[in-house]
Amino acid sequence: MREIKPVAQILCFFILILQSARTEQQYYKPYTFPCVERENIFDFVEKPVVRIVGPDKYEITFSVKAYCDVTVAIIDQSKDITGWGRGFVVRHLGCGVLGPNAPEPFQKNSLKQTIYWDGKDDLGVYAQQPEKLKVRVSLGLNPVFDRFLGPTSPKALPGYVLGIAADSDGVYVFSMGYERGHVNCRKFDHEAKYIKTLWPPSAELPPEKLGGMGYIEYEPGKYAIQAPIIDWGLWREGYWMPPTFEGEYGVFQCRPAVSGGRIYLMSSGFNHREFKGQKIFPPKLYFINTDGSTEYEGLRGRIWIDSQRITSYPHIACYLTGW
Repeated sequence: MREIKPVAQILCFFILILQSARTEQQYYKPYTFPCVERENIFDFVEKPVVRIVGPDKYEITFSVKAYCDVTVAIIDQSKDITGWGRGFVVRHLGCGVLGPNAPEPFQKNSLKQTIYWDGKDDLGVYAQQPEKLKVRVSLGLNPVFDRFLGPTSPKALPGYVLGIAADSDGVYVFSMGYERGHVNCRKFDHEAKYIKTLWPPSAELPPEKLGGMGYIEYEPGKYAIQAPIIDWGLWREGYWMPPTFEGEYGVFQCRPAVSGGRIYLMSSGFNHREFKGQKIFPPKLYFINTDGSTEYEGLRGRIWIDSQRITSYPHIACYLTGW
Protein backbone atom coordinates (compact mmCIF):
# COMPACT_ATOMS: atom_id res chain seq x y z
CA MET A 1 0.00 0.00 0.00
CA ARG A 2 2.93 2.40 0.68
CA GLU A 3 4.11 2.04 -2.90
CA ILE A 4 0.69 2.83 -4.35
CA LYS A 5 -0.01 5.90 -2.24
CA PRO A 6 2.37 8.31 -4.08
CA VAL A 7 0.93 7.18 -7.42
CA ALA A 8 -2.59 7.80 -6.15
CA GLN A 9 -1.58 11.28 -4.99
CA ILE A 10 -0.13 12.07 -8.42
CA LEU A 11 -3.31 10.85 -10.14
CA CYS A 12 -5.52 12.96 -7.86
CA PHE A 13 -3.35 16.01 -8.55
CA PHE A 14 -3.56 15.36 -12.30
CA ILE A 15 -7.36 15.04 -12.13
CA LEU A 16 -7.60 18.32 -10.22
CA ILE A 17 -5.51 20.06 -12.89
CA LEU A 18 -7.77 18.71 -15.64
CA GLN A 19 -10.89 19.73 -13.76
CA SER A 20 -9.53 23.25 -13.21
CA ALA A 21 -8.65 23.61 -16.89
CA ARG A 22 -12.08 22.37 -17.93
CA THR A 23 -13.94 24.89 -15.78
CA GLU A 24 -11.92 27.74 -17.31
CA GLN A 25 -12.93 26.76 -20.85
CA GLN A 26 -15.83 28.57 -22.46
CA TYR A 27 -18.61 26.04 -22.97
CA TYR A 28 -20.02 27.86 -25.99
CA LYS A 29 -18.63 29.60 -29.03
CA PRO A 30 -20.20 32.93 -29.98
CA TYR A 31 -21.82 32.80 -33.39
CA THR A 32 -19.99 34.41 -36.28
CA PHE A 33 -21.23 34.60 -39.83
CA PRO A 34 -19.60 31.84 -41.90
CA CYS A 35 -18.97 34.14 -44.84
CA VAL A 36 -16.93 37.06 -46.13
CA GLU A 37 -18.55 40.45 -45.81
CA ARG A 38 -19.23 41.97 -49.21
CA GLU A 39 -18.79 45.55 -50.33
CA ASN A 40 -22.26 46.88 -51.06
CA ILE A 41 -21.43 48.52 -54.36
CA PHE A 42 -23.10 46.74 -57.25
CA ASP A 43 -21.94 48.39 -60.48
CA PHE A 44 -20.14 47.14 -63.57
CA VAL A 45 -17.02 48.84 -64.89
CA GLU A 46 -17.11 46.59 -67.93
CA LYS A 47 -20.37 44.84 -68.73
CA PRO A 48 -20.33 41.08 -69.41
CA VAL A 49 -19.00 39.99 -72.79
CA VAL A 50 -19.17 36.46 -74.21
CA ARG A 51 -17.04 35.09 -77.02
CA ILE A 52 -16.33 31.65 -78.46
CA VAL A 53 -12.69 30.64 -77.96
CA GLY A 54 -12.90 27.01 -79.13
CA PRO A 55 -15.19 24.00 -79.63
CA ASP A 56 -17.62 23.97 -76.68
CA LYS A 57 -15.61 26.66 -74.91
CA TYR A 58 -17.07 30.08 -74.18
CA GLU A 59 -15.23 32.91 -72.43
CA ILE A 60 -17.16 35.30 -70.16
CA THR A 61 -15.46 38.53 -69.04
CA PHE A 62 -16.62 41.45 -66.90
CA SER A 63 -15.32 43.81 -64.24
CA VAL A 64 -16.94 45.48 -61.24
CA LYS A 65 -16.27 48.51 -59.02
CA ALA A 66 -16.02 46.67 -55.67
CA TYR A 67 -15.67 43.26 -54.08
CA CYS A 68 -19.39 42.49 -54.06
CA ASP A 69 -21.06 39.11 -54.47
CA VAL A 70 -21.48 37.82 -58.01
CA THR A 71 -23.62 35.06 -59.51
CA VAL A 72 -23.02 33.80 -63.05
CA ALA A 73 -25.44 31.44 -64.81
CA ILE A 74 -26.41 30.20 -68.25
CA ILE A 75 -30.09 30.93 -68.94
CA ASP A 76 -32.69 29.42 -71.26
CA GLN A 77 -35.25 32.21 -71.62
CA SER A 78 -37.65 30.01 -73.57
CA LYS A 79 -38.45 28.22 -70.30
CA ASP A 80 -40.08 30.05 -67.42
CA ILE A 81 -41.07 27.54 -64.73
CA THR A 82 -41.18 30.18 -61.95
CA GLY A 83 -43.51 32.59 -63.75
CA TRP A 84 -41.17 35.50 -63.08
CA GLY A 85 -40.13 35.92 -66.71
CA ARG A 86 -36.48 35.30 -65.87
CA GLY A 87 -35.98 32.04 -67.71
CA PHE A 88 -34.60 28.71 -66.55
CA VAL A 89 -31.07 28.25 -65.19
CA VAL A 90 -29.35 25.65 -67.38
CA ARG A 91 -25.95 25.90 -65.70
CA HIS A 92 -24.80 27.49 -62.44
CA LEU A 93 -21.26 28.62 -63.22
CA GLY A 94 -20.27 30.44 -60.05
CA CYS A 95 -21.48 32.34 -57.00
CA GLY A 96 -19.61 34.08 -54.21
CA VAL A 97 -18.00 37.22 -52.85
CA LEU A 98 -15.06 38.56 -54.85
CA GLY A 99 -11.81 39.37 -53.09
CA PRO A 100 -9.09 37.40 -51.28
CA ASN A 101 -11.38 34.42 -50.57
CA ALA A 102 -13.27 34.36 -53.86
CA PRO A 103 -14.41 30.80 -54.68
CA GLU A 104 -13.72 29.08 -57.98
CA PRO A 105 -14.10 29.81 -60.83
CA PHE A 106 -13.51 33.46 -59.85
CA GLN A 107 -9.99 34.88 -59.63
CA LYS A 108 -8.91 36.03 -56.19
CA ASN A 109 -8.09 39.69 -55.45
CA SER A 110 -9.39 40.81 -58.82
CA LEU A 111 -12.22 43.11 -59.86
CA LYS A 112 -11.85 41.90 -63.45
CA GLN A 113 -13.09 38.36 -63.95
CA THR A 114 -12.73 35.77 -66.70
CA ILE A 115 -14.57 32.47 -66.47
CA TYR A 116 -15.38 29.74 -68.96
CA TRP A 117 -18.37 27.60 -69.91
CA ASP A 118 -17.92 24.17 -71.49
CA GLY A 119 -21.34 24.07 -73.15
CA LYS A 120 -22.83 21.64 -70.60
CA ASP A 121 -25.76 21.95 -68.23
CA ASP A 122 -25.72 21.19 -64.50
CA LEU A 123 -26.11 17.46 -65.25
CA GLY A 124 -23.10 17.39 -67.55
CA VAL A 125 -25.13 17.16 -70.78
CA TYR A 126 -24.23 19.33 -73.76
CA ALA A 127 -26.80 21.98 -74.66
CA GLN A 128 -28.54 21.20 -77.94
CA GLN A 129 -28.72 24.82 -79.06
CA PRO A 130 -26.17 26.82 -77.07
CA GLU A 131 -26.49 29.79 -79.42
CA LYS A 132 -30.03 30.37 -78.08
CA LEU A 133 -28.89 30.54 -74.46
CA LYS A 134 -27.80 33.67 -72.62
CA VAL A 135 -25.31 34.50 -69.88
CA ARG A 136 -26.62 36.24 -66.79
CA VAL A 137 -24.22 37.98 -64.39
CA SER A 138 -25.94 39.20 -61.22
CA LEU A 139 -24.42 41.54 -58.63
CA GLY A 140 -25.78 41.55 -55.09
CA LEU A 141 -28.09 38.75 -53.98
CA ASN A 142 -31.22 39.79 -52.13
CA PRO A 143 -33.29 36.73 -51.16
CA VAL A 144 -37.06 37.22 -50.98
CA PHE A 145 -39.79 34.82 -49.91
CA ASP A 146 -41.42 33.02 -52.82
CA ARG A 147 -43.80 30.37 -51.52
CA PHE A 148 -44.11 27.32 -49.33
CA LEU A 149 -43.53 23.95 -50.94
CA GLY A 150 -46.31 21.51 -50.18
CA PRO A 151 -49.55 22.10 -48.27
CA THR A 152 -49.68 24.85 -45.66
CA SER A 153 -53.07 24.17 -44.11
CA PRO A 154 -52.92 23.00 -40.45
CA LYS A 155 -55.48 20.38 -41.47
CA ALA A 156 -52.87 18.78 -43.75
CA LEU A 157 -51.77 16.29 -41.13
CA PRO A 158 -48.43 14.55 -41.77
CA GLY A 159 -48.53 10.79 -42.29
CA TYR A 160 -51.54 9.24 -40.65
CA VAL A 161 -53.79 9.96 -37.66
CA LEU A 162 -52.90 7.97 -34.55
CA GLY A 163 -55.64 9.06 -32.18
CA ILE A 164 -58.23 11.71 -31.41
CA ALA A 165 -59.47 12.96 -28.05
CA ALA A 166 -61.88 15.75 -27.14
CA ASP A 167 -63.01 17.77 -24.14
CA SER A 168 -65.04 20.94 -23.65
CA ASP A 169 -62.13 23.10 -24.85
CA GLY A 170 -61.47 21.39 -28.15
CA VAL A 171 -60.32 18.35 -30.11
CA TYR A 172 -56.77 16.99 -29.96
CA VAL A 173 -55.48 15.15 -33.04
CA PHE A 174 -52.31 13.06 -32.92
CA SER A 175 -50.53 12.21 -36.17
CA MET A 176 -47.14 10.99 -37.33
CA GLY A 177 -45.16 10.61 -40.53
CA TYR A 178 -44.29 7.18 -41.78
CA GLU A 179 -41.58 4.93 -40.35
CA ARG A 180 -39.76 6.42 -37.33
CA GLY A 181 -41.15 9.94 -37.53
CA HIS A 182 -42.10 12.41 -34.84
CA VAL A 183 -45.55 12.56 -33.28
CA ASN A 184 -47.52 15.81 -33.66
CA CYS A 185 -50.53 17.02 -31.71
CA ARG A 186 -52.75 19.81 -33.03
CA LYS A 187 -55.69 21.36 -31.27
CA PHE A 188 -58.91 22.25 -33.11
CA ASP A 189 -62.19 23.65 -31.87
CA HIS A 190 -65.46 21.73 -32.17
CA GLU A 191 -66.06 23.31 -35.57
CA ALA A 192 -62.74 21.90 -36.86
CA LYS A 193 -61.04 25.31 -36.77
CA TYR A 194 -57.32 25.10 -36.06
CA ILE A 195 -56.29 26.62 -32.73
CA LYS A 196 -52.62 25.74 -32.17
CA THR A 197 -49.97 23.03 -32.17
CA LEU A 198 -49.39 21.45 -28.77
CA TRP A 199 -46.67 19.03 -29.75
CA PRO A 200 -43.78 19.47 -30.40
CA PRO A 201 -43.73 21.95 -27.52
CA SER A 202 -43.90 25.63 -28.35
CA ALA A 203 -40.65 27.60 -28.21
CA GLU A 204 -42.56 30.22 -26.18
CA LEU A 205 -42.92 27.87 -23.20
CA PRO A 206 -40.30 28.59 -20.49
CA PRO A 207 -38.20 25.70 -19.08
CA GLU A 208 -40.22 25.61 -15.87
CA LYS A 209 -43.29 24.69 -17.95
CA LEU A 210 -41.54 21.73 -19.57
CA GLY A 211 -40.73 19.37 -16.73
CA GLY A 212 -38.82 16.26 -17.77
CA MET A 213 -37.55 17.78 -21.02
CA GLY A 214 -33.86 18.24 -21.72
CA TYR A 215 -32.13 21.39 -22.92
CA ILE A 216 -28.86 22.57 -24.35
CA GLU A 217 -27.74 26.02 -23.25
CA TYR A 218 -25.87 27.07 -26.40
CA GLU A 219 -25.26 30.61 -25.11
CA PRO A 220 -25.73 32.08 -21.64
CA GLY A 221 -29.47 32.31 -21.07
CA LYS A 222 -30.38 30.83 -24.48
CA TYR A 223 -31.74 27.29 -24.57
CA ALA A 224 -32.62 24.78 -27.25
CA ILE A 225 -35.16 22.19 -26.18
CA GLN A 226 -34.16 18.57 -26.60
CA ALA A 227 -35.85 15.22 -26.01
CA PRO A 228 -37.06 14.00 -22.61
CA ILE A 229 -34.17 13.34 -20.20
CA ILE A 230 -35.71 10.02 -19.19
CA ASP A 231 -34.46 6.56 -20.18
CA TRP A 232 -33.07 6.73 -23.72
CA GLY A 233 -35.20 9.65 -24.86
CA LEU A 234 -32.26 12.05 -25.07
CA TRP A 235 -29.19 9.97 -25.74
CA ARG A 236 -30.53 7.57 -28.36
CA GLU A 237 -33.74 8.42 -30.16
CA GLY A 238 -34.05 12.18 -29.75
CA TYR A 239 -37.84 11.98 -29.99
CA TRP A 240 -40.14 14.60 -28.50
CA MET A 241 -42.63 12.20 -27.01
CA PRO A 242 -41.99 10.03 -23.95
CA PRO A 243 -39.47 7.20 -24.47
CA THR A 244 -40.84 4.06 -26.16
CA PHE A 245 -43.82 6.03 -27.48
CA GLU A 246 -42.50 7.38 -30.74
CA GLY A 247 -40.85 5.55 -33.58
CA GLU A 248 -41.89 1.93 -33.96
CA TYR A 249 -42.49 1.30 -30.27
CA GLY A 250 -45.93 2.53 -29.44
CA VAL A 251 -47.73 4.92 -31.72
CA PHE A 252 -49.79 2.25 -33.43
CA GLN A 253 -51.86 1.76 -30.29
CA CYS A 254 -52.21 5.42 -29.36
CA ARG A 255 -55.45 5.83 -27.40
CA PRO A 256 -55.60 9.38 -26.02
CA ALA A 257 -58.07 10.46 -23.36
CA VAL A 258 -58.51 13.96 -21.89
CA SER A 259 -59.34 14.80 -18.30
CA GLY A 260 -58.51 17.63 -15.92
CA GLY A 261 -56.25 19.52 -18.32
CA ARG A 262 -54.21 16.45 -19.19
CA ILE A 263 -54.01 14.28 -22.29
CA TYR A 264 -53.32 10.67 -21.34
CA LEU A 265 -51.61 8.35 -23.80
CA MET A 266 -50.73 4.69 -23.70
CA SER A 267 -47.76 3.01 -25.36
CA SER A 268 -48.32 -0.32 -27.06
CA GLY A 269 -45.73 -2.39 -25.25
CA PHE A 270 -44.24 -3.30 -28.60
CA ASN A 271 -41.19 -5.49 -28.05
CA HIS A 272 -42.22 -6.18 -24.45
CA ARG A 273 -40.00 -9.04 -23.39
CA GLU A 274 -37.79 -10.40 -20.67
CA PHE A 275 -34.14 -9.41 -20.78
CA LYS A 276 -31.65 -10.58 -18.15
CA GLY A 277 -34.44 -11.36 -15.75
CA GLN A 278 -36.27 -8.06 -16.20
CA LYS A 279 -39.35 -7.07 -18.20
CA ILE A 280 -38.52 -4.31 -20.67
CA PHE A 281 -40.76 -2.13 -22.86
CA PRO A 282 -43.98 -2.79 -20.89
CA PRO A 283 -47.13 -0.85 -21.80
CA LYS A 284 -47.09 2.51 -20.01
CA LEU A 285 -49.54 5.33 -19.39
CA TYR A 286 -48.22 8.85 -20.03
CA PHE A 287 -49.66 12.32 -20.02
CA ILE A 288 -48.96 15.81 -21.33
CA ASN A 289 -50.94 18.93 -20.48
CA THR A 290 -53.55 20.45 -22.76
CA ASP A 291 -51.60 23.74 -22.93
CA GLY A 292 -48.56 21.92 -24.34
CA SER A 293 -46.59 21.94 -21.08
CA THR A 294 -45.14 18.80 -19.54
CA GLU A 295 -44.42 17.28 -16.14
CA TYR A 296 -41.73 14.81 -15.19
CA GLU A 297 -44.27 12.26 -13.95
CA GLY A 298 -46.17 12.44 -17.21
CA LEU A 299 -43.12 11.85 -19.38
CA ARG A 300 -41.76 9.15 -17.11
CA GLY A 301 -44.99 7.21 -17.36
CA ARG A 302 -46.57 4.55 -15.19
CA ILE A 303 -46.44 0.85 -15.97
CA TRP A 304 -49.96 -0.15 -16.97
CA ILE A 305 -49.69 -3.89 -16.51
CA ASP A 306 -47.41 -5.22 -13.79
CA SER A 307 -47.42 -8.97 -13.96
CA GLN A 308 -45.25 -11.92 -14.90
CA ARG A 309 -46.90 -12.16 -18.31
CA ILE A 310 -45.44 -10.65 -21.44
CA THR A 311 -48.14 -8.33 -22.74
CA SER A 312 -48.31 -5.92 -25.66
CA TYR A 313 -50.79 -4.05 -27.83
CA PRO A 314 -53.50 -3.63 -25.21
CA HIS A 315 -56.94 -2.71 -26.56
CA ILE A 316 -58.70 -0.93 -23.74
CA ALA A 317 -60.98 1.97 -22.96
CA CYS A 318 -60.31 4.14 -19.92
CA TYR A 319 -62.52 6.21 -17.68
CA LEU A 320 -60.20 8.56 -15.83
CA THR A 321 -60.96 9.11 -12.15
CA GLY A 322 -57.53 10.37 -11.11
CA TRP A 323 -53.84 9.86 -11.63
